[in-house]
Amino acid sequence: MPLNVLWGYTVFNHLGELPRFFYALWAVSGVSVAATLFFSWQHVIENHSRLEENMEKEGHAYKPFHLALAQTICTLPAFTSILAFTTMFVPATALAMEMVIAIFASIVIGCLTQYALLALGTPPMPKRLMQFTPEKRWWCGSLCGGVAEMTPYFGLCLSRTPHKMTLSGLRLAFRMVEAFIWSFIILSVWNVTQAMVPASVQKVDGWCYSTQWLKAQVEIVTGVAAIWSTFVGSTGLMVISNVVSAAIGESLDKEIQMKRKVNSGLIYLNLPLLKVLLDIMNTGYPTPTVPYSVSKHTVIGNDGTWTTSGVTLQCPVFDRKVMSNMFYCVFITVLMAHTAYINKELYPQYKTSAKEELQRALEARLAQDAGDERQPLLAEQDGEDI
Repeated sequence: MPLNVLWGYTVFNHLGELPRFFYALWAVSGVSVAATLFFSWQHVIENHSRLEENMEKEGHAYKPFHLALAQTICTLPAFTSILAFTTMFVPATALAMEMVIAIFASIVIGCLTQYALLALGTPPMPKRLMQFTPEKRWWCGSLCGGVAEMTPYFGLCLSRTPHKMTLSGLRLAFRMVEAFIWSFIILSVWNVTQAMVPASVQKVDGWCYSTQWLKAQVEIVTGVAAIWSTFVGSTGLMVISNVVSAAIGESLDKEIQMKRKVNSGLIYLNLPLLKVLLDIMNTGYPTPTVPYSVSKHTVIGNDGTWTTSGVTLQCPVFDRKVMSNMFYCVFITVLMAHTAYINKELYPQYKTSAKEELQRALEARLAQDAGDERQPLLAEQDGEDI
């Protein structure tokens, strides 16, 4: 059913007409939203005072970039959860909600990727750290010794034999994440745009449908594109996670928990796939309904007056499409609660010197591995490739 039919409909005005199952969904989502807000804002409040104190003590004019990324990662789950919970009571806003959540998720994925790659330091440190990556078929699945579970067939071209990861491979993984970000946003914008195109409504077997041109074909194409973007983006993020963790070392990995931080982004990466799976569900309730008038015949008089006649369709509110959006909102709120709890443990935002401490540890590791003769890692190299 076109969601424009539901403009003006809110659940609050029809509570007595709804099945009791909806109360269970609201309860689960409400508890999840409360947990998300608690974990997120507790984290922000606890870290704010200590962060300001450290910035004043160390003379920072602005918040360090890695802390700005961490703050964005930890804050957006709260706004995402609130948005999804609100949509459960105003079904007509579902497509706008999907677009905004796609933007929020893309921002978080971008911040996570940048946060992980910042751990490698500035050139030429990333290139030298690649020597610590193990030789494996990175772009294959785990059965072949790789990490690309979603797209193991990439290994046929990119990892025919075991090899250390290179900077070009790392950049390819980053571009895969970028492809997911753009695909997720573009598909969400397309769905909103398609919903704005005027289309007639007809009732078949008790359910209302729009009669848009090539609607089924477009849904198949967008579904395939959403699945593709999830697979490609997940592959890129998993490669970055494992490469960065291997490059900085096991002891340092345990200290900053890089792999756990990056892997938390898989929740956002799987949102398009989750939506496609929920759209397949055939769940709907024939009541309550909303009236929708369809004009059948219009007569224009000589004096400019006109008369029209038609029928009024009683369209079920919670059909398959609306219920898919409802379940999507429930999953979003639960997943954001889980994400907020994880973020609270993984991101101590008040540690302004965490990045510098990591770089010093990596320099020491490289110097020890190279012997007594130590090369400067953070100095400018004037284009010299080390």
